[in-house]
Amino acid sequence: MNKFFLLGLCYMGIFSASAQKGLYDIDKVQEIKIVFGYSDWNAKLQAQKAGNQDYILAQSCTINGVTFDSVGVKYKGNSSYRATNLKNPLHIKLDWKKEQTYHNVNSIKLGNLFSDPSYIREQLSYKLLSTYMDCPRANYARVYIEGNYYGLMSNVEPINNKFVSDHFGSSENAFVKCNPKYGAGAPGGTSIPNLAFLGGDSSLYMNRYELENPFGWKELIELTDTIANNPKGLSKILDVDRAIWMLAFNNVFVNLDSYTGSFAQNYYLYKDNNGRFAPIVWDLNMSFGSFTATGAVGGGAGGGSSTSLIKMEYDLHRNNAARPLIKAILSNPTYEKMYVAHMRTMLKDYFSNKEYENQAKALQAFIEPEVKTDVNAQSTYASFQTSMTATGTSGPGMPGRNVIGISTLMNGRTVHLNDLPKFKAQPPAITSFAYAPQAAKIGETIFVTVKISALNNAFLAYREDSDDIFEKTPMFDDGLHGDGIANDSVFGAAVVVKDYKMSCYIYAENSEAGAFSPERAEHEFHTLAFSNSGSSSVLPGELVINELMASNQNTVLDPSDGKADDWAELYNNTSSTISLDNLYMTDDFTNKDKWQFPAGQSIPPKGRLVVWLDEDGKATTGIHASFKLSSTGEELMLTKADGTVLDSIVFGAIAADQSMERCPDGTGNFVLTPNPTFNAINCKPLSAEEIFTGETFIVYPNPATESFTIQGPEVNSAAIFDMQGNLCWQTEDLMTDRVSISTDQLPNGFYLLIINSRIQKKLVVLRK
Repeated sequence: MNKFFLLGLCYMGIFSASAQKGLYDIDKVQEIKIVFGYSDWNAKLQAQKAGNQDYILAQSCTINGVTFDSVGVKYKGNSSYRATNLKNPLHIKLDWKKEQTYHNVNSIKLGNLFSDPSYIREQLSYKLLSTYMDCPRANYARVYIEGNYYGLMSNVEPINNKFVSDHFGSSENAFVKCNPKYGAGAPGGTSIPNLAFLGGDSSLYMNRYELENPFGWKELIELTDTIANNPKGLSKILDVDRAIWMLAFNNVFVNLDSYTGSFAQNYYLYKDNNGRFAPIVWDLNMSFGSFTATGAVGGGAGGGSSTSLIKMEYDLHRNNAARPLIKAILSNPTYEKMYVAHMRTMLKDYFSNKEYENQAKALQAFIEPEVKTDVNAQSTYASFQTSMTATGTSGPGMPGRNVIGISTLMNGRTVHLNDLPKFKAQPPAITSFAYAPQAAKIGETIFVTVKISALNNAFLAYREDSDDIFEKTPMFDDGLHGDGIANDSVFGAAVVVKDYKMSCYIYAENSEAGAFSPERAEHEFHTLAFSNSGSSSVLPGELVINELMASNQNTVLDPSDGKADDWAELYNNTSSTISLDNLYMTDDFTNKDKWQFPAGQSIPPKGRLVVWLDEDGKATTGIHASFKLSSTGEELMLTKADGTVLDSIVFGAIAADQSMERCPDGTGNFVLTPNPTFNAINCKPLSAEEIFTGETFIVYPNPATESFTIQGPEVNSAAIFDMQGNLCWQTEDLMTDRVSISTDQLPNGFYLLIINSRIQKKLVVLRK
């Protein structure tokens, strides 16, 4: 057998934050081409949608020119899906058959822009919502199937284990999808995921919710029990601030295919490492009043007429037992003031000043050329052109249904809300934020002060780490808390410095209204930075990332839990002990202080330290970061508190039980090796013939000119890496005794050739 492969451009394996953003960059339309390799693909997708709702095999999926083979595809959606649609929503699983990702993304969800003549509801909603809470990113994609243009589709970041890992520093806790298992039932029916307490029998919840991890019914039942029977304890089991932002968003944006609407659906709950469920908003294609069945559950907006949507009650479902979370929030006077404060902030940021219109029009202008050529559009181009002001038809999915113009709805709703007594009430004014001394050391006490007018009470919320819960302490105007003279409207609170940087915000209320500083807290906050609290003096190159493993299966077990977890090894290149205080590690170059080393850790001279990259911050044995690595490639960075980068690496795909290690130990370039040296000297020598398990492979000519050949008993896979560890080429499933590879676009230099994921050869390319 003899196969010849043309070696393409060297794939540098760069998975930087900017590249990851590219998949969801709102200013770029993605291009996705699906090839099933058979003509009855639609019938097969329809059959699975009506049956097991499983994926079918596609021969390939090409994303922006990068091709993946053997991917899974299925139809998704409830209201947006119709067997008669010319364009149905799609879910693509790149890793359905084998591990592969596009810029560290393995799951792609494409919507058909159902019930949205404007084409922008979902993208605009997520963009504005991201100002206030963690939420998916969204843009557009041109989709082709079997070489034919399928149409323009929405491309929304899925809420999955990667999403919660990125935002909450873990992915293995209770994780609940709050959508009925078999789709939304009749309004007011028994299958809605409304967080009602149904007793201790988990089977009573199973048609209302789905678990994203193997467990979680007990935790979900505990949450519903707390909402119903112990609302005073809600903050211990629920991230109340995120919940308030979600409810405020649903109301202001008239997002009624949500917990606030008739089906109480389209959100997720993830239990963070602090034991609190964090709500995550999902599925915003019908925001801005596109979903109109609002009056179906006890009161509401009168069935969804334009007037009822504009004048929908700000406290919709206040006394509705079928919306226990809303009832619990609005029954608490402080929570209600926070809820109104968040709504007031949204109106101020985007609606009273018409900024949302500016962003909407810019988005429509960008997408208009694509809309004109959308061959399977759900609505007409004429409806798109007038969709900001005029009522448009929703398209073939739900014939005869009209959708209110976005500006008509939101301009009227802004006037309505701003005219309500609750929104006219004057909250306390919070100004003159300060803290002292700014040169405090860890363990010393500082005072945070603000000037607040017309209030009943105020508190300071502060935390050490971004994954911590904000602790709250009262603020006083008594002259005893760094606030100067008593009763001068300057309030102070004492805080013990626990880190080089801390976060805080202030909340104050009077009898009528509440206010935050900053206004978008807890999503935004003030930063307390202390110039004298022990910032690290380590210099770049003194402390380095020495080795990493992104797919540990059989190499070494984490002693804290007996699992084969990802790990990284650090090395001290100096002759002095290095303290890790005020140092950070991250897998996201845009978030340099994602995880901080625990206080008191150090590395001896010429010593090394292993960090388990497993999201297991609660482990008592070893050091455990709040993130994992992807075996398909990403990045790792070591930084100081001031943002100085001590060391970093961007790496491509790494096979199971292989590692990237520096050669020579501590100072050399990274190379890929099938012989990891966990917590030991790097670069163990290979045998003279580099023979493993009795298999002899020959690489010739070496140095290579136009091409080279791998010959041996059976070549199953091969991969080429440059000496910085960047993946240049790979192939799998060869099953041949000889394979020839062109070097046409491979620069001259030294390379590492990995055969059958185990056998390491050195390769030199010297083209004429």
